[in-house]
Amino acid sequence: MKPSAMMTRLRHFWIVATWLRQEAVTSAGMMVLQRRESQRRSLQKADHQLKDASQNEVGQMGVDWQGNLRRVRLLDDYVVPIECSL
Repeated sequence: MKPSAMMTRLRHFWIVATWLRQEAVTSAGMMVLQRRESQRRSLQKADHQLKDASQNEVGQMGVDWQGNLRRVRLLDDYVVPIECSL
């Protein structure tokens, strides 16, 4: 018995939909791996900057509102960025 044209078309759609789902899962997994790798690199970079800062006793390292390390100078009650030298 030969399958009807509608059943053949539905089978084709089902195969394509399954393939697209597999591609979506694969790309989502790759994005997660890239994000983890990026976070790991940024943490390593921050650790490296912190080690460099501890060796150069010119200023201390602080964290700005975005979470980035910045060199700061402590003046009694105020924390001033190193770029704003007095």
